Amino acid sequence: MLQEIEALETSLTLDRVTPEILLELGTSIAQKALKEKLPIGVEIRLGGLCAFCFAAEGISPNTQNWITRKLNTCDFFGHSTQWVYEKTGGDASLLDTKYGLDPHLASNAPGGMPLLLKGFGKVGAIAVSGLPAMEDHDLIVEALQNLQAKVNQA
Repeated sequence: MLQEIEALETSLTLDRVTPEILLELGTSIAQKALKEKLPIGVEIRLGGLCAFCFAAEGISPNTQNWITRKLNTCDFFGHSTQWVYEKTGGDASLLDTKYGLDPHLASNAPGGMPLLLKGFGKVGAIAVSGLPAMEDHDLIVEALQNLQAKVNQA
């Protein structure tokens, strides 16, 4: 399963990453949330800095904590939180006991994805939170696939 997730992550590599591209990525998820009334938050980090942030109506006060934890996990492992979930067998306690990560600052819940730049590697990460974890993950995958159709052809 880890190899399948790694293949998915690699398949989502972007040919270029700019502030405008990240704005388009984040906005596409935000627009879907507004249209479908999804109670989600979205954050995109580029080089450790917040490049995009959105909070839909109906999110819980804890949503930002989940987003931050997912982003931190992507930063540490260089992989999606779905990959980390599989790597840990779903056991979040291993983030602390095996990897030394504070469980209040990291999460293995799916919904975080590294942003990969062709010829370079990881340049940032995106996280979505507010839905069941795999739905968070799927929103990111769908948005990145749609974005690739534009960015990687230009």
